[in-house]
Amino acid sequence: MTTVKQQQLKNLKPFQKGTIANPKGRPKGIPNSSTVAKRWLAITKRMQNPLSEKGVETLTALDRIVIKQIEKALGGDTAAFNSVLDRLEGKPTQKNEDEIIIKDFKVGYGPEVPV
Repeated sequence: MTTVKQQQLKNLKPFQKGTIANPKGRPKGIPNSSTVAKRWLAITKRMQNPLSEKGVETLTALDRIVIKQIEKALGGDTAAFNSVLDRLEGKPTQKNEDEIIIKDFKVGYGPEVPV
């Protein structure tokens, strides 16, 4: 008797060289999600920039998001402050305290051997 798993594996066949795994795929002309997001973030609006004294400016959606995040940080939101710093300076690397480097360590049985 063959199990269900064996039957499923029996039906599997490798792709022939040069064949396409998903021939229909995504149709040409359909943008990926990154392109769509960039397009939406590039939309402009004329408005007062609350962080500057220049008056009315043309700001993109991305500009407005960054301004809002900076306003939150200035208002005392520590998560917003940390995200702004992480974007500007990069996230700090954190060493794992469990990582210990032992030099010239030998494992064995019997009396201690000088290193």
